Amino acid sequence: MIKYTPEEREFLRGYIPGHHHAETALAFTERFRPITRQQVESFGANNKVSTGFRASEGIPPWNAGKSFQAGGRCAETQFKPGQMPPNWRPVGSVRTDRDGYSMVKVAEPKKWVLKQRLIYEQEHGPIGKSEIVIFLDGNRQNFDPENLACISRRLHSRINQLGLQYHDRESFDTACAVAELRLKMGEVKRRRKGERKERDH
Repeated sequence: MIKYTPEEREFLRGYIPGHHHAETALAFTERFRPITRQQVESFGANNKVSTGFRASEGIPPWNAGKSFQAGGRCAETQFKPGQMPPNWRPVGSVRTDRDGYSMVKVAEPKKWVLKQRLIYEQEHGPIGKSEIVIFLDGNRQNFDPENLACISRRLHSRINQLGLQYHDRESFDTACAVAELRLKMGEVKRRRKGERKERDH
């Protein structure tokens, strides 16, 4: 069973609604690592996150390619050409996902981006695919640029593994320094181990 980092789970929870599983799998693969449509579907089922679509993905609905004319009361509620569905939201809209992260709609038809990432990029420029934006004080609604920091997923994962805590810029910088040192120590240890194996052979 595939294990997801908090950032990956956050992305999936925010991206699955409004996207087919195949679309989500492609977006996830481009941003993080390879994943299949079936794995996305499984994540959605296990975490109660729905695409919002009624027809099963990959299986054409019974009325695919057929014209349909509603009659009676149905005709009164049938969508007219150009009419937006009730759950449509304009570009610039903000919504909050199940984990408390704010998402901003940046393009049609349904492209949403994490608000903290959008604000950070506006202040500092593009963020790499291997980087995430975190809240220094832990408050997911504090979008003050001074409260946002960009960090690689690898380093952030190491900070979490070590159980390092931070609540402001100074403690965050300290946590990063400790995590980077431990990463380097691990690299040196692995390199020396490899060298010993070569000598033994």
